Amino acid sequence: MKKTVDITTVRECRANLARIAREHPEITDRETPREELAAQWESTLEEVFMSDKVAYTIEEVAELLSCHKDTIRRAIKAGKLIAGKLGKEYRISRIDLEAYYRAHGGGELFQSHEQETEPKE
Repeated sequence: MKKTVDITTVRECRANLARIAREHPEITDRETPREELAAQWESTLEEVFMSDKVAYTIEEVAELLSCHKDTIRRAIKAGKLIAGKLGKEYRISRIDLEAYYRAHGGGELFQSHEQETEPKE
């Protein structure tokens, strides 16, 4: 299944990373092979897109929680995880996912935007 990507956001991310690399040349690693850097870039983009989403597929939730997608399906069918069904696919809201995770002993699943803007001491 293809994911829809907002090209404007991708361009903004690339511009921000280029600016950071110019401003902080000490963090630019010239020793790492190009393929590994590309993989790191893709991983970073994936994390950014996942953290800004408000609804997730079963596959995305399973990846976030490091479990099998059948585990997520069973939790939905048992009523432990609230999900909406759109056509043949389920969508789990970010709020319901966080509540489910906390109810099962997990901590904070996503970093809140308030924490990102607070200055570090």
